[in-house]
Amino acid sequence: MMNKKAAIELSLNFIVFISIAVVILILGIFIFTQILGEGKEITGKIGEDVQDRLNTLLITGRENVIIPGTFRTAGRGDVAAFALGIKNKDCTSGKFTVKTSFDIAVDAKNDLMTNVNSAEIATWYFDQSEYDIAQNDRKIVPVLIRPDKGAVNGWTFSFNVDVLCGTTQYSPLHKIYVVID
Repeated sequence: MMNKKAAIELSLNFIVFISIAVVILILGIFIFTQILGEGKEITGKIGEDVQDRLNTLLITGRENVIIPGTFRTAGRGDVAAFALGIKNKDCTSGKFTVKTSFDIAVDAKNDLMTNVNSAEIATWYFDQSEYDIAQNDRKIVPVLIRPDKGAVNGWTFSFNVDVLCGTTQYSPLHKIYVVID
């Protein structure tokens, strides 16, 4: 009699364990799809009109890399999206790397802030993204900054955007600025 009771208890424990595992799996899938959907929403922030204007500039202009607007205003948790146009004029490998790095921060009075935590600010952006662009083709890619920890209202944060062809500098260093509101 004792063995039957133990067997029933074991099978009930197993059923409870499987039920909890299924619930956790469903929650994990739900959270993953939410994050994936948010990522698509963020990358879609470069409007079609901006892409059209940038493509026109890349076709008619002499610059290989263009960032049309270098200032954005964003609150904590909001995304500041910058459009970056790259024209592959003379990069035979077609492998481009876009590197973003924090430069400086100034307060509302334009005083340089030296007490900022660069490691915290480094979590606001992807430090490196890679793109394949065929010879004589062009691509518009987003540079996304999402202020979070360390963001102070009224401060302006400056970031460097560097475009490399393989490991070689492809264009002059570009600067972008995010004003926290």
